[in-house]
Amino acid sequence: MESQWTTSSTSLTAAASASRGLNHEKPTLSVVGLLLKSVRHLCLSTSKLWTFLLLNIRKLLFLFIRIWACLYVSIRMSKKKYKKGKKYTDFTEFFKCAVSENFLPKKILVLDLDETLIHSHHDGLSRVVTVKPTGLPDFIIRVEIERHPVRFFVYKRPHVDYFLEIHCTLEFGAYSKDLAAINDDLSRIFILDNSPIAYRSYPSNAIPIKSWFFDPTDTCLLSLLPFLDALRFCRDVRSVLVVLYIVWTIYKYLFRATWVNPSGKYVLISGCDSGFGFGSAVELDRQGYSIFAGVYTNEGKKLLSEKLSSKATVFKLDITNQQDIENCLELVKRKTINLHALINNAGIGKGGLIDWTSMSTYREVMDVNFFSHVAMTKTFLPLLCQQADSRVINLCSMCGYFSAPGLSAYSASKYALESFSDCLRREMFVFDLKVSIIEPGFMKTPIIEGHLQEQEKLWQNLSIEIKERWGESYAKNSIIPQAENFFVKYAENPSKVIRVIQHAVSSRKPMIRYRPGWQSSFLVFALEFLIPTRLTDFILQLIYFSGERPAAVNRQLAKD
Repeated sequence: MESQWTTSSTSLTAAASASRGLNHEKPTLSVVGLLLKSVRHLCLSTSKLWTFLLLNIRKLLFLFIRIWACLYVSIRMSKKKYKKGKKYTDFTEFFKCAVSENFLPKKILVLDLDETLIHSHHDGLSRVVTVKPTGLPDFIIRVEIERHPVRFFVYKRPHVDYFLEIHCTLEFGAYSKDLAAINDDLSRIFILDNSPIAYRSYPSNAIPIKSWFFDPTDTCLLSLLPFLDALRFCRDVRSVLVVLYIVWTIYKYLFRATWVNPSGKYVLISGCDSGFGFGSAVELDRQGYSIFAGVYTNEGKKLLSEKLSSKATVFKLDITNQQDIENCLELVKRKTINLHALINNAGIGKGGLIDWTSMSTYREVMDVNFFSHVAMTKTFLPLLCQQADSRVINLCSMCGYFSAPGLSAYSASKYALESFSDCLRREMFVFDLKVSIIEPGFMKTPIIEGHLQEQEKLWQNLSIEIKERWGESYAKNSIIPQAENFFVKYAENPSKVIRVIQHAVSSRKPMIRYRPGWQSSFLVFALEFLIPTRLTDFILQLIYFSGERPAAVNRQLAKD
């Protein structure tokens, strides 16, 4: 043992000496190379510092707006006073009583015409229709709002013509609200509108809001309620709105969103028979993009063709068939050599518990949800790299970072697609190819509809051995009902996903990851990253499994 140790030590010493002898000359770095490397590091550091500074300025602006609103909410000034010697029998008389001279005057809020005297709806999918009109519209108008071509069906309500004639001014084909005609005292009136033309003459009396193209449900208005309440307690609304206008102008300058001009831009989407693909094809076509929409069925092709314009191309595409992908490439090449965006949307959700899922199902799910998207991406990379600012948008899932019982095949395919997307983004940055990953939660799409029947069918096709191991009682009372679990029960509106797809296609600075919906952005993210894994396992056990045991476990306990 001692001689072996000595020999080994001698050998190691000799190897180390030889290594030092071979590498005695250190590589030298030229002055130019050192200078270029220093400049590169300086630019990277400056860029990161500037990004950090902008993010903090953004947070400070939001904080400033909130503090400004809270100050006015907290300052409760004069209140009504009782008339001396007067008794009031009910609240009506009390509120009709005289007020002190110092009491703050009432304010007037002017809302957008579309929400007051006109009811209109457009022919898009992402706008939530709250009122279904009956009968023929008074007129139809085609407009372009923020490069979105829209057709409006307008139903006039009473007094709309009077309002337009008396309180509005026609300027350059659009109506501007004349606030002075509504009320002489401009300190008491303000307007809430998403069109700058509407308040062109009164910028100090306006609260600018986002267009409903970026907030179709108008939920952003809810955040304005504290601010509107605060305006009640100031004498001159302009003292607040001027500050808001300045802050808003600074914010738009620092964080202005730049959008791609859709004219001449081609977008290829797979899986357009229904769901996200169908909605995205319709919405992007309305924005002005030239769409290549791949569908799997003839029925889907017919239905989608009726919704798209003449410049869109709808064709059969089976992404698991390499020949179909090659034919798709030739079809695209006949119209363009530059592809602006590739949206890998097609997907299936099959399988159940690992013990219930066959290997053929695993291979099928991986083939559709992963390998086919890899094939599509590799095939169209030459067209995507022809110009800068192209992008690949992969429809993943929250199951791509969060694994739930019964979704092993689906989760594995989405985990793989997530990793592929990250590698693609980091490899192709030299071509300025942007890669966005969309990770929605459960949405009300055909992929989750009928999942209960699929689980029942899966159970019926299992072998006798597997059925005996789990037991029919356990399967029907504990496993199969979980096809309609908490996440499926509270599935969200798919329009949320369509909107982020629109942003990923149209923005010059698309996000790397989108998590539309509360399930993906809050609940599941917290379960996966913010709490211990054992606690997450315990919560999932409560959600997915009842107290009943499988048949094999009961038999084992009976023997013991």
